[in-house]
Amino acid sequence: PGAEPDGLWCDVLTLPDGRTLLAAGDRPPALSRDLLAGTLRGLVAAGEAPEDALELAAGLLGGTGTDPVGPALCCVHDPVTGTLFWGRTGGHPAPLLRRDGDPLPLDLGGPEERLLPGDLLLLHTLSTAGPAAPDPGRTTSTGVLLALSPALGPDLDAGACADRAAEALAESAEDGQRGAAQVVALRAGTGSGPAGHG
Repeated sequence: PGAEPDGLWCDVLTLPDGRTLLAAGDRPPALSRDLLAGTLRGLVAAGEAPEDALELAAGLLGGTGTDPVGPALCCVHDPVTGTLFWGRTGGHPAPLLRRDGDPLPLDLGGPEERLLPGDLLLLHTLSTAGPAAPDPGRTTSTGVLLALSPALGPDLDAGACADRAAEALAESAEDGQRGAAQVVALRAGTGSGPAGHG
């Protein structure tokens, strides 16, 4: 991942066992990005599931706050089995899966999914368009990515998809938030690995 706007963060790490950790979120101002990402890395590497890792990180880092790590999404992908485990806090949007041209927000299923070769997984930060659209004329961040799905075909690698998704989110944001987009993309089974965009 590249430079990150204040508060927004994303992280990608190949774990010692070969699995890939992917995370994104909007942290509280008082919480260090490196401390949050490092804590999640350590917990997941120690064997914690993403949902449990977020809960434990909140307890370790946040004291008594109601949302101590902010809206966050954490995923772990096993490239051998194709299994994806994920968890989230603070109403953060679920990961978005694009399979055979059809986009699918994974909150319609459970916190476990099997990715097939060619599947595209997108994680994005929250602050660009928000989790909901109180103004009926505005589109949710997930809605922006759903509409973009036809342009994220199998000819594009993960990095190009992350770039296009980040640009679309930035364009949909309010003027004060333009440029504040963080996206992590993973194209399953291609060997190209995940890519972040900031």
